[in-house]
Amino acid sequence: MLNEGAPTLFLDTAFALMLETARRGIQQPLHPLRVELTRPVSHQEIYEAHYGCRVRFNAHHNKIVFRTGDLELPFATYNPELLATLNPQLECEIASRKTQQTASSRAKRVLKRLLGGQCIAIHGVAKELGMSSRTLQRQIAEEGRSFRLLLSDARRELARLYLLHPSLGLSQVASLLGYEDANSFLRAFRVWEGATPTEWRVMQKAGLQETPGALQQPLD
Repeated sequence: MLNEGAPTLFLDTAFALMLETARRGIQQPLHPLRVELTRPVSHQEIYEAHYGCRVRFNAHHNKIVFRTGDLELPFATYNPELLATLNPQLECEIASRKTQQTASSRAKRVLKRLLGGQCIAIHGVAKELGMSSRTLQRQIAEEGRSFRLLLSDARRELARLYLLHPSLGLSQVASLLGYEDANSFLRAFRVWEGATPTEWRVMQKAGLQETPGALQQPLD
């Protein structure tokens, strides 16, 4: 179930990404039992053709429901020995991150949640964190960061996530990141990754994790 206040495009992306991940994991066709959306009826035939199930609009919650039997299907790439080896390290990393709740990291999490077709100002983030804009700005500065840099980091991380979904066009990604136009997003992405979004997608598809010459920035 996802937040009813989430942007429509973000919600569709999240559901589609969840379904595609499951299909690739079990390496066989998979269709949800049903999909429920709080928005008014729109393009129902297209949605039902994509999901392969009934899509209910004007629902009380946004949700994608799977059959119990489907949820129990094993991932083809599941490796219990490797998981057992990595688990202690992952748990240690999670515990470490929980103790590192800096103002910058909390502000960036809020930015990621608020971004979606709108320009985010520091006072909106400060309000979400229950503090004044001046206090947030001071705490971020004490950590050697700036609100502008946090916004850039949040956009970069979300851009990499959105671009992994092939159905999202560059204009849609730009809108989700709060840019006024696709050209502004393209310029920013070239600074982040040293490549265009299209080139980056090709490299990710080929299994390359980093773009040669990319400008690296710290990601909280």
